Amino acid sequence: MRKMLAGGILVAVAVCCGAVASADEVSYCNFVSFTSDLQDPQDLYLPKFDNQGGSLILDDVVVNVYHSGSAQPKADNDDPFKSAVVRARVIRQFSAIGPGVFSSGGNTVTSPFINLDPDNGDLALFDATPPDGWDFGVLGYASLLAGQYFPSEAFYDSNGPANVAFNVSPLLMVNDLQFEGITPDAWQLEVEYPILEVQVCVTYTYSPEPASLGLLAVGGLALLRRRR
Repeated sequence: MRKMLAGGILVAVAVCCGAVASADEVSYCNFVSFTSDLQDPQDLYLPKFDNQGGSLILDDVVVNVYHSGSAQPKADNDDPFKSAVVRARVIRQFSAIGPGVFSSGGNTVTSPFINLDPDNGDLALFDATPPDGWDFGVLGYASLLAGQYFPSEAFYDSNGPANVAFNVSPLLMVNDLQFEGITPDAWQLEVEYPILEVQVCVTYTYSPEPASLGLLAVGGLALLRRRR
C-alpha cells in the first residue's frame, strides 16, 4: 500500500510541475504621433522581458508595428469663371527601427470626386460651404499592420527592469487636392487635425522561474515523507 501511495504522490507532483512549466505571454504597447513630416524622429520605449530567473522561449519574441493616419481637408474654389471636379487625398509613410526590427509602411486615402461651382463672391475669403466650397470631413485610416517581426530574444531579455527603444520617422505626410480635368486658376485648401500615429507592440512568450518548480518539487517530497 505504501508503494502505491508513494507512486501516486510522485505522479501528482509531476503533473503539477508540468502545469506550472507551461508557457505564458505578456504584451506591451506604446505609440508616437506626428502632425508633419518636417518633425524630427521620435524614440518609442517598451519594457524588456525581466526574466527574474525565468527564461524566454526561443523565437517567441514577436514585434507588431501598426500605423494610422487622418486629416480633415476643406476646399474653396476662388475662380469666378471655372468650375472644378476635385477630391481630397491623405498620404502617410513612416519607418520604425529597433533591435532586430526594420519596418516601414504607408497608406493613401482619397475621397470621392465632388463638383465645385465657380466662386460665388467670397473671393479670397475662405469658405468651405457649397456650392463653391466643400468640407471633406475626417479622411483617414485606422490601425493597419505594417509588419510582424521575430527578433532574437537576446535583444529583449533582461535580468532586471530595462527598456528597448524604437526610432520612428515620419517619411511623408501629404494632405492635398487632386483636380480632374480643368484646374481652376484660384483655389484654397485648409487642413485640420493632420496626424500620423505609429504603434509598436511586443509580446513575450516565456517559461516560469525554475525556483517555482523547485519549491513545488520540495513540497511534494515533504508530503511523501509525512505519508510514510
